[in-house]
Order: sequence, then structure tokens, then C-alpha cells
Amino acid sequence: MGELDQVDERLATAFGQANKAVVQAGYGLSLAVTSGYRSPEKQRALRTRYLAGDRVGLTSEPAADSRHSQGRAIDVAFRYQGQLVPIAATPRWAFEELAEFMAPWGVRWGGRWRSPSPNHYEV
Repeated sequence: MGELDQVDERLATAFGQANKAVVQAGYGLSLAVTSGYRSPEKQRALRTRYLAGDRVGLTSEPAADSRHSQGRAIDVAFRYQGQLVPIAATPRWAFEELAEFMAPWGVRWGGRWRSPSPNHYEV
């Protein structure tokens, strides 16, 4: 599973079930984890890079104390026919529907935060 290797079991299960549902719906869609567990060092490096103005590939400011560093968060993107769909090109409702699907596993969605992170899910 790669990005899910060190992620909380509830989150990994919710993501797996969500991906299965998306694939079964047809339309050529699937889900991808673009970031799972991050070491505290990697998290600090991402935050430092963001604060220095290098925001390539980052949808929001990385937290100083992230659930990614605890294995309790993932960032997700949709794939269409195998190609990643840019976060900015993904409708908010798609991430919101994903959040509703994963909620029974205790998954919370970053799209509802004061500074939204629409592709972030955590337990």
C-alpha cells in the first residue's frame, strides 16, 4: 500500500472502502493517497519550505504538529483513467462526499477547517 503503511488502521480501512466504492461506480475514477505518514523531520521541512514561499504541491500551510506525523492523516486526490486530477480542478463536493462516506470510521475532513484543506482526512 505504500502511503498507507504507517497509517492508522481505521483511516486505511476507510480509504480502501471509499476507493472500492469509487471504482465500482464506474466513470474511470479511483482514489490515490498523495501523502500519508510523514516523519516529524519531513513535516518540519514542508512547513519551512511553505513559509519560505515555496508552495509547489502544497494546498495549505503544513501544521507545526501534524497528524501526518502520527500516522493519523492522509491527503487524497482523485484519478481519472489513471491520471491524477489536480486538487484545484476537483470539485469541493467530491471531497465532501468522500468525507461523508468515511465518517463512520471516525474520519474527519480538513475541508471544514477555518483554513480549509479539502484533500485532507484524519482520525
